[in-house]
Amino acid sequence: MPHLNPNPMRIIFSLATLILFFVNSYSQILSTEEETRAITDIRAKYKLINEQQDTYVKKTGPLEDYSTEGGEYVVYYAPENDPRKIIASYYGEMGRLVNEYYLWDGEVFFVFRQRYTYNSHIYMTEDIPEEGIEAFDDSKTLITTNRYYFLDGQMIRWLDDEKNKIDPASEEFKEEAVSCLEDNKFILNIIETEE
Repeated sequence: MPHLNPNPMRIIFSLATLILFFVNSYSQILSTEEETRAITDIRAKYKLINEQQDTYVKKTGPLEDYSTEGGEYVVYYAPENDPRKIIASYYGEMGRLVNEYYLWDGEVFFVFRQRYTYNSHIYMTEDIPEEGIEAFDDSKTLITTNRYYFLDGQMIRWLDDEKNKIDPASEEFKEEAVSCLEDNKFILNIIETEE
């Protein structure tokens, strides 16, 4: 019988790979019933936060140096200084991005992202004519929205601009999940340093 001498690094690598597989597959292992229950809970929290928003303490601040035209954030705090909703707006010459983060017990559970794409540069007005370039017209702004649902720190659903579900096994889904969570951490860090 051959003598097996397991390589400790191979065992550690295999365990790490297995853990990452389960973490990345989390959204795929929810049953339809579990996902439906989670989405119902997320929507109820979303509705409650928006209904109570006027009773929360509101704080605002700048998001300078993060986009060409600056930006701003608004945070709504429930009692005990618990952030419930954060709106981060980034402005550019050709559009703006507005991310709404909804939090419960310090964890993001929903992100609503709106991307506004302008028809022209915001400084291109009718009184500054330039041949072949259309003047900025806000009524021609294209708005796209995406909805991201989270459970226990993992994205479980993404609805695109047409409210189509994006496949949780796709690379795009995984990249968006990481992006949403990183953006949320980034904003929370800015808010904490401002206070």
